Amino acid sequence: MATVKFFGLLRIQTGIAEAKAEGKTLKEVLYDIQRQYPSMTVKELKKKVIYVNGKDINQLKFFRTKINPNDEITIMSPVSGG
Repeated sequence: MATVKFFGLLRIQTGIAEAKAEGKTLKEVLYDIQRQYPSMTVKELKKKVIYVNGKDINQLKFFRTKINPNDEITIMSPVSGG
């Protein structure tokens, strides 16, 4: 199972720092997270900043990125300022 770490407002709102999730792709992992924690919907998770093994998914294959059991996925709230 991949390790999923939560940061920023997402961690504060859910109270969850880390979880284990299964899936062959990032999209499947997000659905597994939603199954385990219904308050975190895939729709909302897709709006977050996501890294797989330290690489932004924008540099990979977005939600089609292949996930291995030893991968680390980081999900954080986008930063905004003014």
